[in-house]
Amino acid sequence: MAALALSSLVASCVRRPDTASGPVIEALDVIASDGAGSVDTDRLKEGLATQATPTFLLMRGVAYDYELLDEALLERDLERVERFYRARGHYEAKVSAARVIWTGRDAVRIEIVVSEGPPVRVGAPHGELAVELAGLQSIDDAATVAAIIAASPEPGDVLDEERYENAKRQMRRILADAGHAYARVSGQSDIDLARHEARLRFEIDAGPRAVFGPVRITGLRAIPEDKVRASLLIGPGTPFSADALEDARRALVNLGVFAAVNVEADTSDRRVRAVPVHFSVQETAPRTIRIGGGARLDALALSASVTTSWEHDNFLGGLRRLALEARPGVVLFPTRMSEFPELQAPNRAMLQGSLSARFTQPSFIEGRTRGLLSASLDVHPLLYTDTLPEEQVLGYLELATRAGLERPFLSHRLFLTPAVTWQAALPLDYRELSFGERSPPATITIPNLFIAYPELVARYDLRDDPLDPKRGLLLASSLQVALPMLGGTVSDLRVRPEARFYVTRGKLTLAVRATTGLLFPRNYELSEQSSPRHGVDQQILLFRGFFSGGPFSNRGYAYQGVGRHEPLVFSTEGRVRCSVMSQDPRCLRPVGGLTLWEASIEMRFPLGFLSPLGAVVFLDSSDVRSEVAEFGLDTPHLAPGFGLRYPTPVGPVRLDLGFRVLEALGREKPQGTPPELFGAPLTLQLAVGQAF
Repeated sequence: MAALALSSLVASCVRRPDTASGPVIEALDVIASDGAGSVDTDRLKEGLATQATPTFLLMRGVAYDYELLDEALLERDLERVERFYRARGHYEAKVSAARVIWTGRDAVRIEIVVSEGPPVRVGAPHGELAVELAGLQSIDDAATVAAIIAASPEPGDVLDEERYENAKRQMRRILADAGHAYARVSGQSDIDLARHEARLRFEIDAGPRAVFGPVRITGLRAIPEDKVRASLLIGPGTPFSADALEDARRALVNLGVFAAVNVEADTSDRRVRAVPVHFSVQETAPRTIRIGGGARLDALALSASVTTSWEHDNFLGGLRRLALEARPGVVLFPTRMSEFPELQAPNRAMLQGSLSARFTQPSFIEGRTRGLLSASLDVHPLLYTDTLPEEQVLGYLELATRAGLERPFLSHRLFLTPAVTWQAALPLDYRELSFGERSPPATITIPNLFIAYPELVARYDLRDDPLDPKRGLLLASSLQVALPMLGGTVSDLRVRPEARFYVTRGKLTLAVRATTGLLFPRNYELSEQSSPRHGVDQQILLFRGFFSGGPFSNRGYAYQGVGRHEPLVFSTEGRVRCSVMSQDPRCLRPVGGLTLWEASIEMRFPLGFLSPLGAVVFLDSSDVRSEVAEFGLDTPHLAPGFGLRYPTPVGPVRLDLGFRVLEALGREKPQGTPPELFGAPLTLQLAVGQAF
């Protein structure tokens, strides 16, 4: 009945095409007759009026309108195809055929066949310059001259009009960065079709060096102008630089109070050495209320939460920002993905949630430095993939405050954040926050934990999009030094650097990630299980140690599934035959390690036939060791897998399936009780946002 109902629903959503104006276009292909295929035909097809009908879940007419054949539009598109090829150096390109192939009574497939011909390349007869840069002698800065030469096309390059225009724009930008606000760059090309060569000439007029003139800001209403002006770091008399102008624009954007920021330098009069600058801004509403929610089903539990937040972007004036957030939630236990497809019905509900407040003071000390102050309260149960329904459940009430500074550098690509954090972790019996079936009372034998540490976070971000990057690089690192003198009970040094790299060719995106972590404990250690300090050390490692596994780590393993496992001294009651010396897999829990490494590589690509879905294939690997600075390269915990992506405004919703290949081959011993899927060493991960 369910399948019948679903079929009826889909059938009711599918609209029948109106073919009175022409047949439905099922597919559109552009084919190079000589097989060269040197032009990006996907980009070419995006610019045509004739389009194939999009599909959704292999069906047409569900989420998109039908595309119908219009012969007049197709005729004009054939001219667009030839112009597209010629703009990319194929000046002799011709459409040799345009086939309309009937695939059904009311549907067609269109094939456009193109004879590309040989491309025109930058070159010249022997002894002549292929690329001439006229006017370089008027530039007195050797670095600027070298940058212009590097930006110019090279002999042998295909004469692509877009790249040619980009080269001129890049030369003007190089000159503007060097203070030449009135720089002009023009060019011409002499094409020899017989030789399929082109000689290029660039006319460079650098003009005089300039300085910034008066800076005008318009569009401000409630935002104080002095705070906005202080963040610009440019003013009358400072040397002109296009890079400094863009940096100032980004500084205004990063204030987070403007819906739009535009900047214009008036270079209409070359006689004026002081260039006037105009910033026009559009303020957002100073107060924002957000209400949302979400649910999560993973290897640990089924949970749901509601998020409410209030933000004021000009709190008490002076561009100060105050943000308050409450996130109450509930865990429905023991329903969890680790037992898929035989999911257990929940027999108890455990409350969890968080409260947080964040205050930001702009222009703290100087124009671009922000003061940060935050406080948070979080309560959550300590759950594992095989926590029994009748087992005692411990939890933690965590309190944290943080005070620090943030300063951008290098055109808002590099961010440095020094801060001091105070954190308290208070263990509790979660029966007091549970409803439904009662678990055994927990005997808490460990003290409260207090951690205080100064921290330096550095982030160098060259990504094109932080939510769904396609190109760029991210380098980040954190350095923490836990000090008892600041009021904590823990002393250690913790370092964690990370690198991410993205490159896109056509519709394929390659993403690479590598990270490592080093923890140097001073007043605790991984003591013997018989030691009276063992439980205290275990608790410290829960908060300071490294873990691996989960949707944003090694996706073949459950959350914290990679690393040392042993019975927790303070969480053994209620387990079957569990003791602190037990080796029963049902008793083993992840204990944080002192050395971590992780590496991931994945290929992202669209699923055209399931638009707008995308997919990835990935390979994750990682290891966590109990020894200081000992990297376990002999136990890589390899996890290849496949995933699906559905785009949303807050990042893609993703479903990843990871396979523990070494465990399947018998070359890796399972740690604890790892999740399985249909009896195989598979882990299903559901999350929002790219894995990295």
